[in-house]
Amino acid sequence: MPADGREPEAVRGLHDAVSLLLRADNPFAKAVPPRIVVVMGTVQEIKSAIDQLPLEEHAALGAELCGWTDDDWDLKMKADAKTGKFALLNEEASKAESTL
Repeated sequence: MPADGREPEAVRGLHDAVSLLLRADNPFAKAVPPRIVVVMGTVQEIKSAIDQLPLEEHAALGAELCGWTDDDWDLKMKADAKTGKFALLNEEASKAESTL
């Protein structure tokens, strides 16, 4: 902490981001299992921790921090994927990739 007793800007920003993620009305907070919270002191430590997140959590964090929300098209694509609508396309893509 600086000599004047104030938190560095990066730490205040991190606190704001964590507060946003932990709000009760945040669907992301409900979807992620509870974790041990570790206080990180440097931007590099935060970046390193983010890099270690699973791909879906990394993407969700980026979307949350940037204020991105799913539009109708995104919601339709996710619903179609859950029902297996893209199974044939995924299979064809896998076959094509294996021939490269």
